[in-house]
Amino acid sequence: MRKRTTLEEIKKIDKEMLSCEDVAPYFGCDPQDIRVQAKTDPSALGVPTVIIGSRVKFPKDGFVNYCEAALFLKDPRRTYA
Repeated sequence: MRKRTTLEEIKKIDKEMLSCEDVAPYFGCDPQDIRVQAKTDPSALGVPTVIIGSRVKFPKDGFVNYCEAALFLKDPRRTYA
């Protein structure tokens, strides 16, 4: 099984657009599962998604903001910087 990625590790990725390979470890799933979901129903992913042909990308800022908001809703007492 792959090592899970933290949101802090994703913030350190030096790219504007993240790939399925970048975000799959955060969700604990296979990158292909993300591709299939993005092409079937991108809104179900919840995160901002860009689909160009067969490629699926995620704007890093949008991905991080979405995940931080989800974490805040889960535990509003915690601070996220």
